[in-house]
Amino acid sequence: MEGVDADETLMARYVGGDPRALEVLFHRYAPRIRAFFARTFRDAAICDDLLQSTFLKLHTSRASFDAGLQLRPWLYTFAARARIDELRRRYRARHHGEVAIDDLPVEDEPFEEASPESQDARSRVRRALAALPEAQRAVVILHRFEGLTFAEIATILSESEGRRVHEGAVRVRAFRAYATLRDALAGADVSERAAE
Repeated sequence: MEGVDADETLMARYVGGDPRALEVLFHRYAPRIRAFFARTFRDAAICDDLLQSTFLKLHTSRASFDAGLQLRPWLYTFAARARIDELRRRYRARHHGEVAIDDLPVEDEPFEEASPESQDARSRVRRALAALPEAQRAVVILHRFEGLTFAEIATILSESEGRRVHEGAVRVRAFRAYATLRDALAGADVSERAAE
């Protein structure tokens, strides 16, 4: 069995022609990447399509993978781009025009198989998160839910937004987003699990 820190080794093996390495990476990351999409889109088929698009992009870009870099932020760069592209596509389909990243809406999805109290708490968290500007929302999702560092998020957002995003700017977005979330959820009985 591959070690947890073997992502880059697996990717190097895949680049070298070992298809089994991609299978291992897919099984390791697919649930996390799919959950990343599910935080924005309620349609399971859309999440599955975006997951496939992300791994297709990994496949088609494999020759450009820098073995000196970590795989996880590189993979999330593709996922973040796919997410933004889908949000823009949906907006254009509804409104027949372009939209700024901060104005992109998020679908409000119900959580399945949860107690009414848990559903209410999760719904409050989801509504508060959906009310954030997209630039802040993306940082919270990548930081809080995906466990990425601010430096990794800066790299991911630089690629997905098509412009350089500095780590300091990511920290500012996170500070503002978390402050807004704290205010929005003040007085609500929202447990740590409800935020997940």
